[in-house]
Order: sequence, then C-alpha cells, then structure tokens
Amino acid sequence: MAVHGKPLLRVAAMITVNALAVAMLLACSGIRGNPDPPAGTATSDGSAVPPTPTDAGASAPAGPPTTAPASPPTTVTSSPPAPPVPPKTSRPPEQSSPAPVRWSLVQSDEFNGTALDTGKWGVYHDPYGNHPRVREAVAVRDGELRITGAIRDGRDVSGGIASRVNQLYGRWEVRLRVDRGAGYNGVALLWPKSEQWPEDGEINMIEVNKGERATGLNYLHNKTKTNKQDQLVRADFTSWHTVAVDWLPGRVIFYLDGRQTWSVPNATASASLVPSTSPMHLALQLDKGCDSFTPCRDGGTPAEVTLHVDWIKIYARA
Repeated sequence: MAVHGKPLLRVAAMITVNALAVAMLLACSGIRGNPDPPAGTATSDGSAVPPTPTDAGASAPAGPPTTAPASPPTTVTSSPPAPPVPPKTSRPPEQSSPAPVRWSLVQSDEFNGTALDTGKWGVYHDPYGNHPRVREAVAVRDGELRITGAIRDGRDVSGGIASRVNQLYGRWEVRLRVDRGAGYNGVALLWPKSEQWPEDGEINMIEVNKGERATGLNYLHNKTKTNKQDQLVRADFTSWHTVAVDWLPGRVIFYLDGRQTWSVPNATASASLVPSTSPMHLALQLDKGCDSFTPCRDGGTPAEVTLHVDWIKIYARA
C-alpha cells in the first residue's frame, strides 16, 4: 500500500517508539530471546546441536554437584555352604557281602572203639573192580579209622567206606593223613546218591595221589567227562590236616586247616562245575592205582600203605 505525505511519517515514528519500548522491557526482565537448546537435542529445523567441546586438560566450569539418587542397600542372605561334591571315579558300586552261612551238625564220628559203626557207614567190597576194594582193608583202632592198601592173596587191593547221610548242599570236615608210598590215592570226596556219574557230579575235598604226599588236589567234576578242573594244594599230608568243603547253591569252597584253598566259580572255573542235581554223601577211600594220575607201586612202596582218619563232621544249613 502506498503512503503519501505526513501521515506515513507519523506511523513510522509510532512503530519506532513501540520497538524501543519493547526492547527496554526485555532488557529489564533479563530475557534475550529464545535460549539455546540443550546440547544434543534437536532444533526446530531437525538438526542436532552438538555438545560444546572442552579443551584437553581443562575442567568444565564449576557447578552444583550432581548427585545420583541413593540406591537402597543390597542385602545378601548367606546360606549354609553346600556339601562338597565327591569326585567321580571308575570304581564299581560296592556290593553287599552275603550273610555268613549258619551250620547245624548232622553227624560226627571220632572212630573210637574197635569196630566201624555200620549204622553210619557202608563198607565197599568189590575185589575185581577198576579199583579193587575189600572189607578186610577197613579197621577201627587206637581212636582212628584205617583204610589199608596191600597185596592180599596175591592181589593188590585197598578199601573204602561211604556215609549213609545224603544231602543236597552242606559242609563236610575230615581230619586225615596218608602214609608215603606210590600206588595208592588217599581221597575224601562227595559222591552222588543217584550213582549217576558224571551227570550228577563229584566233589573231591582232597586227593593225595602222589607217593611222596607233598601235594594234594581239590577236584570238581560235573555233567560230562570233560567238564572237570582241579586246584593244587601244597602240604605234607603224612602229617594230620583238616580238609573241609562248603557245597552251596552255585558255589563250592575248599579249605585246608581253616584256610580257603579254592572257590568255584572264579575267573578260570565256571559255575557249570558246581553239582546241583542230586544229594551227595561223604566217601573215604584209599584207591589202588597204576597210571599217570596215581603212579604205580614201586620198590619204595611199603608192604602196607594206610589212610588214617581221626574224625569227620557233617553239617547242614541251619
């Protein structure tokens, strides 16, 4: 719009006066226009205002300390220490030991008197068998049983007896000794009542088969003629020794003078060797022999060779 003459000058003067008045008011109130936006915030045109740099080593102007609000104290509740974890090992888990076997005495014989108690024993008599035996070879005297091998009526014969107690499993003990002399095998064994051998097995508590009597054998035989195994036992069998056997389901344990000499099954002898199908009885024998197992009579063999038995005991499980 065009302004002509003096009225336009008055308008300009009025604007000037008003502008001065506003400027004075602003000066009095300390406001110098819009304050700078805080560092790092966006301006009205969308650009960011960078923070004001400070010189290296220079400290920022002092101001009131900024204190972060205090956090509540952290309470730690202590628990009892956990027990230590044992290290893992490769040891197999422990197995409980079987309960000890309790035995009840069934029969004993100390061979006192002058004759064998035939209520307890049967006497072998088979003069022409593979191991010829006769009644005359068996005697009781001086508190012991004696089974003697000798040449009788021109024939080399010996003898034996069998207990009348038959039982499936148990414990048997025999105190014995054997005279020196090749040609005879002193034996304490368990034989099946069924008389089925080898199907029902055989348990030889001790076989003293060599003439010098410096060794004996624990022996097992079961099911077949080839299923057999023995364990060498070293002792002077011309002196008194107590042999024993525990026959248990699935296991047979042999002893000499209270010391275990063999237990089956083990790492080299299987449970198939353990008889289980027939009751058995104790047999005491002096078997005449002449082979690789029992060396033949020779010039050093006395006229008589005797198996001596001091006593026997038979037990069943209580």
